[in-house]
Amino acid sequence: MPQRLEFDMNSPTIAPVYGRVGVLESESSKENVLGAYYDRDPEFKGLYVITTTEVKYFDLNPEDIYPIGISGYVEFNSAGVNYLIRELDEEDGFWMSLYKTELSVPVLQQMVITKSRDILQEFTQIEIPNTLPVFEAMYVYYPDNDDKITAIIYMSSYGVFSRNDADWNEVNLNLPELQALITEEVDPNKANSLINFYDDNQGIMSVNQATNYTLKAKG
Repeated sequence: MPQRLEFDMNSPTIAPVYGRVGVLESESSKENVLGAYYDRDPEFKGLYVITTTEVKYFDLNPEDIYPIGISGYVEFNSAGVNYLIRELDEEDGFWMSLYKTELSVPVLQQMVITKSRDILQEFTQIEIPNTLPVFEAMYVYYPDNDDKITAIIYMSSYGVFSRNDADWNEVNLNLPELQALITEEVDPNKANSLINFYDDNQGIMSVNQATNYTLKAKG
């Protein structure tokens, strides 16, 4: 079945089957999506998935897609490959983030939207301001007069988060108790190991242990 040369999500024959930021994944790949639409036009029928860079077409009949209608996920098989469209979860930080560790879902959602500015403008015909590139950084915070770290903080273009109780919670960097602390930047290749150690030890970690995971660490 031929696909539309110009996809128009406002066409009367097109209906949404997945209507939010998410992930298109198969056994061998993952990529972010902005939505998925089914075209009932007999000449162009099929599933159109909007990724951050293009519209992907899958030659499918309605019965090939489960479930039909807006839902939290969509499953289908195309050319012998099983696909799942699903919502983002914190573990998507492992492949989406520079730090290769789980992150807050709102941060991941904003990462996708920022990457998708051009294609969003194309299909919504709305001028979207050009935002700054996604900024990410992670730091260990500790006082000059203590051998225990105070916090692990992840910063991004979309918020600042402190690691507490095995979760990321928004924090104000302007708090006086944080302003006076020493900071060391975390090595992106060691960030997940740092987080796992910190979580496993209920947030108790010595400065010497923590600095093994920073960019200043030897080796």
